[in-house]
Amino acid sequence: MSNFEQIQSDLRTHPRTWLVTGCAGFIGSSLLEALLKLDQAVIGLDNLSTGHQRNLDEVRGLVDDEQWRRFSFTRGDIRDRDTCARAMAGVDHVLHQAALGSVPRSIADPACTNDSNVGGFLNILVAARDAQVKSFVYAASSSSYGDHPALPKVEHTIGRPLSPYAVSKYVNELYAEVFLRCYGFRTVGLRYFNVFGRRQDPDGAYAAVIPRWVATMIAGGQVVINGDGATSRDFCHVDNAVQANLLAALTPAAGGIYNVAVNDATTLNQLFACLKELLAAHGVDAVPEPAYAASRNGDVRHSQADVGKAMRELGYVPTHRIREGLAAAIPWYLARSAEGAAPASNAEGAGKTEGAVRAVSIDSGERTDSTEHADSREHTDSAKRADSRERADSAERSDSAERGDSAELTDSAMRTGSGERTESAESTDSRGSSGGWDSTGSGESTDSWESAQRAPSAAPAVPVRPPPRSSPAAVGAPHTHLV
Repeated sequence: MSNFEQIQSDLRTHPRTWLVTGCAGFIGSSLLEALLKLDQAVIGLDNLSTGHQRNLDEVRGLVDDEQWRRFSFTRGDIRDRDTCARAMAGVDHVLHQAALGSVPRSIADPACTNDSNVGGFLNILVAARDAQVKSFVYAASSSSYGDHPALPKVEHTIGRPLSPYAVSKYVNELYAEVFLRCYGFRTVGLRYFNVFGRRQDPDGAYAAVIPRWVATMIAGGQVVINGDGATSRDFCHVDNAVQANLLAALTPAAGGIYNVAVNDATTLNQLFACLKELLAAHGVDAVPEPAYAASRNGDVRHSQADVGKAMRELGYVPTHRIREGLAAAIPWYLARSAEGAAPASNAEGAGKTEGAVRAVSIDSGERTDSTEHADSREHTDSAKRADSRERADSAERSDSAERGDSAELTDSAMRTGSGERTESAESTDSRGSSGGWDSTGSGESTDSWESAQRAPSAAPAVPVRPPPRSSPAAVGAPHTHLV
């Protein structure tokens, strides 16, 4: 039995309580799904600025009623200290994925990136230390390697950061090290390398390279590659990232920094060829050859991880390399496109418990039971309002600082506000997304390149009921870019 299999067996026998920040994002929602399927109690924290309610709705359709009742959702922002402290109550293990990702966005607005990725990280770290949680795992970034040319990347050798985003993620590592020295508080940082997979958003100015390219190719558009196509990345399927998080949280000897990838180097040209071949097997043919544009400021030329430390100390064994990961992810994107943003995997559970949504205000602590049954017109109106707000927010962020491509999929950034916790969310929609503070970046979460595309958006939005708004939005969002 592998270390990961042993840990999963132990979790089913001895459930814990977990806090997942950025739970509505790409990586965060994948962690939520995995934990609920293991019968864990999960508190999710997200401001839904870059994460999406539809990701939570999809997870709801993939677990049973009893498992879903173990989830409580807090809508709040990691930049608010009180929100972080309240969300930490009763938590055993923290998986911190919330961050504001994107190299281009950070170059446009470094202060905003710093507020979420440094200030927000410190708030969560202090709250976890004060709550004396059993483990604290956070989404670090391969962008920390900066301009160091050696390949593959090893944890103890880094270069100079090439962007404000990279600085912010490296500062996380410094704070984590200082908290060990000053307070004896142990943490684990996972340097994600271009995580991809289901629920990674192909839409938006900063979408990650894989979901955006797939959506463009399905729509018959032309992919635009930044640079000559020889830029390479170590693409890592999200299931590998989930495995690394659980191993890091529950392996007693875990500590410090670990690379999370597969030790492969795939160029953009190779990625395009592989996607074209796999899509052709699903009947998507006549894909135009790519166009080429100028390289982007702040992009690292090559990135490949040495994962030997994670394998030795955590028992990490990647289950998906690039081709297996793409083969697993493409059906999700095809289903999402064909069904107007509702992946087939969620259809089976879409009708499970429309029902009571019990909300707990983390400001007052008052608990209210209410049943929210909305008709289709209400859902549609809510979705239109939410979509228009998101577009307005996105436009403002672009003017001031949105992230450009996706060097790192963060699990999205959180908005300010005290937050609201919900102990079961109604399943209404299930379009994929690069979600809330997740990728990557965590999540953040992950690295990935943003690419231009010459095609209309693949699918119209499905009506969603937005959760109650705690306070006006602030930060923009995981995840298209390269790190």
